[in-house]
Amino acid sequence: MNNNKKIKFSIRLKIILIILLIISIIIGFFYFVSKKVILESFISLEKDQIETNLKRVDFSFQNAISELNVKLGDWAVWDDSYNFIKDKNEEFIKSNLTNVAFTTLKINTMFFVNKEDEIIFSKMIDLDTEEYIPLDELSSFITKNINLFKFTDLEASFSGVISLKEGNLIFVSRPILTSEGEGPIAGFMLFGKFINKDFLDSINLVTQQTVDIYPYNSSLEIDDLILAKSNLSKEEKYFVNPLDEKNIGGYLLLYDVFNNPLSILKVIYNRDVYIKGQKTFNIFLLIIFFSIIFFGFIIILFFEFLVIFRILKLKKNILNISKEEAFKSRIKVENNDEFSELAFSINNMLDQIEISKEKEIFASEKEKMTNEKLKEKLLETSNLNKIMVGREMEMIKLKEEISKLKK
Repeated sequence: MNNNKKIKFSIRLKIILIILLIISIIIGFFYFVSKKVILESFISLEKDQIETNLKRVDFSFQNAISELNVKLGDWAVWDDSYNFIKDKNEEFIKSNLTNVAFTTLKINTMFFVNKEDEIIFSKMIDLDTEEYIPLDELSSFITKNINLFKFTDLEASFSGVISLKEGNLIFVSRPILTSEGEGPIAGFMLFGKFINKDFLDSINLVTQQTVDIYPYNSSLEIDDLILAKSNLSKEEKYFVNPLDEKNIGGYLLLYDVFNNPLSILKVIYNRDVYIKGQKTFNIFLLIIFFSIIFFGFIIILFFEFLVIFRILKLKKNILNISKEEAFKSRIKVENNDEFSELAFSINNMLDQIEISKEKEIFASEKEKMTNEKLKEKLLETSNLNKIMVGREMEMIKLKEEISKLKK
């Protein structure tokens, strides 16, 4: 048994396989190109959108400091504050520095420091419980960095974020002036506000996003925060990281007053842009897939009609002619293309075969006639030989008889 028998592939099957191979290559090409162009563009658009939202969050923090600065401006540029920093009157404290003032201003701490760097008044409370919070850490910060609060410009201010045991605190300080905004500078005031749940809720309300805050220097065990920490810097202010198919995280750094990383702000967004991009990508692929399949089917039909059908018709004509003894039939030449040229060439070949066959018949007939003439000649020669031999025999007998008579 021959196990190496080759599988027979018809031209039709070969053409279909080649077209299917081309279709697969085209679909693969469109898949990778469209993924690179369409899906990547949506991913880039998503990233740009997230970074824009992160800028809004960043702006909201800066805006919170600006609002605090505006509130402080009403107090620092005020004759009552200017007089209080000098005479330290208790009536000002009783009338203005109450817990109600703190809750109205929505601040957690307030400091009055005169130009001799003496803290005239300081207070820190929890706005929810109105309980007093120890001031040692913040007072120590102000004392150690008192030169940062030495204002020479009447319109100057100093602001930033510091880390306390109770949490991160944004603060603003301004020089204390008269109500007309004139000096000499009597000292400075400081307002502070904790970045707590209430503060973040206000940020969330403005930005319509949910902001979470994580200490930068703590031992982070959440993978996306570790990744964000390694990618964020002063040059790269924002980092975008897909969490899954439906959610994406946006991250930015919050720096302290000394420009050191203090906290990581994290915002989780729905991946609406990416999901729309994925749908667009899938729809585009389906359109491309069915379009290529359709055109592939059309191409196969064209090949079937223009090539396969004509090859089979040509094959059938040749088989029919081959069954004839005289090869009198001819292939009908249609159109003016390669198949017509092939049919014309086959007809020429059949003409040559027919001529050759006629010559062969003529030669055979001629040979037959020559053979017959040769046979006749041989017969005549044979008869003549017989006559000659008979005469010779008679002459021999005659000679023998003459010899006998002589004796």
